[in-house]
Amino acid sequence: MTMYAEVILEYAQNPSNKKALIQAEIISHDTNPLCGDAVTIYAQLQNNVVSKCTFEGVGCAISLAAASMLCEHVEGRTVAELTKLTKEQLLELLGIEVSYARLKCALLSLKTLKVGAYNFLATTNPQPRDADSTDAQRENENSSTTQRTFASTPSEALQ
Repeated sequence: MTMYAEVILEYAQNPSNKKALIQAEIISHDTNPLCGDAVTIYAQLQNNVVSKCTFEGVGCAISLAAASMLCEHVEGRTVAELTKLTKEQLLELLGIEVSYARLKCALLSLKTLKVGAYNFLATTNPQPRDADSTDAQRENENSSTTQRTFASTPSEALQ
């Protein structure tokens, strides 16, 4: 067994951040229906910076290790930085070659965290409305600007 595989097993068997946070600003849950993995990510924030990140979940060693490592990795990052995390960064944290069949397991926690971060930003930073604008002006403005959409699939959240 390689050193990296031993690290994965250690994180999976003794995850450092596996617990619910009662007062978390970000709470996001998702599952991988193909294998039964499920994860809930919790993040407490101070001035939009992650002060504590934890998770609850069930799953394979790769899924649990990835969630635990990710929680450690994101503490001290802004919510905006969370939305920019990439699958390559998470795979580098894992330090092992992840087969195509196990990729969804490895990326479940990242997808869940990013969806939670996007949802947090959407609810805390609503687009300001100009009180002097008429409905017709607002409609015209909306049709000429790009509308922001939120991730609803794993591939969208990981981009």
